[in-house]
Amino acid sequence: MTRTVEEILGKNAIEAVRRPVEKAGGLPGAAYTSQEFFDLEQEQFFPRTWMGVGFECDIPNPGDAMPIMVGKLPIILVRNKQREIKAFHNVCRHRGHVLISAPGTVKQSLRCPYHSWTYTLEGNLARTPNIGGVGINEIESLDRSKFGLIEVASAQWHDLVFINLSGDAPPFAEFIS
Repeated sequence: MTRTVEEILGKNAIEAVRRPVEKAGGLPGAAYTSQEFFDLEQEQFFPRTWMGVGFECDIPNPGDAMPIMVGKLPIILVRNKQREIKAFHNVCRHRGHVLISAPGTVKQSLRCPYHSWTYTLEGNLARTPNIGGVGINEIESLDRSKFGLIEVASAQWHDLVFINLSGDAPPFAEFIS
């Protein structure tokens, strides 16, 4: 069970922070060192806002990809053929394997190293080798449009790349203004 901010930091600390600025106190050390407070931020705060997670210059060309960890979630930033940066959960939809573990150029697609499911730079499922048995790469019951990578809301501002894990943060333009 997740504790509240007040339970972790104490009622007096919260009251001190909320006083008018000339009488306010700062956050106690536990806000910076407590594993419980960190877990609370990861669960309740960070997914609901825009977070700066990288730089456009780190993936300058189409096919460039960079894995990052956001809290405990593996995310991948990819520059597609239209030169847009997309963010996806860095997890294959087949068996949950991480798609890439190091920055680099993936050329035209992302391929899972486990069973070689392949995704376009736009996150669409492109190939499913041997899904129906040896040499059978398609099965009628698999609707590929439902098994693309899960996209994460992303935006760029100057050279910074931002993401919003929950998808329900205020519009980016409102956030950055």
